[in-house]
Amino acid sequence: MYDKFDHAYDALKLCLTDPEVVYGRVTIPEDHKVQLMKNIKKKLAAAPIKIRATFDLQCYTYEGIEAIKESLLEAKRQTYDEQFQLIFQMIAPPEYKVEVVTLDKNAATERIEKAMSIIEKEIKARGGIYK
Repeated sequence: MYDKFDHAYDALKLCLTDPEVVYGRVTIPEDHKVQLMKNIKKKLAAAPIKIRATFDLQCYTYEGIEAIKESLLEAKRQTYDEQFQLIFQMIAPPEYKVEVVTLDKNAATERIEKAMSIIEKEIKARGGIYK
């Protein structure tokens, strides 16, 4: 595997997603492939990661706290998905956070960015400040 790939570890990680690419370049008996896949799935199981973003929300209009609350709820409604469950929390006023625990880093990052753009649009429409 060191000859065909940059590192054997890279080849083993690739086996998790696309084993035929790896096994197409290396000659391994079929019974060894089965046992190797069992060990790879057990030892190299993907660990979920937590992605977090912090932002500031302020609103000094008549709506005040309700504007902030509605902005967060609207972002939660529009980005709801079984796979990516975003969690919105207040750290200390005016600082808030949104986080998600997932295996797919890129899609989760896109989902958080979408939620933050929705929050920005909603709070500015209600006369608030987003940073």
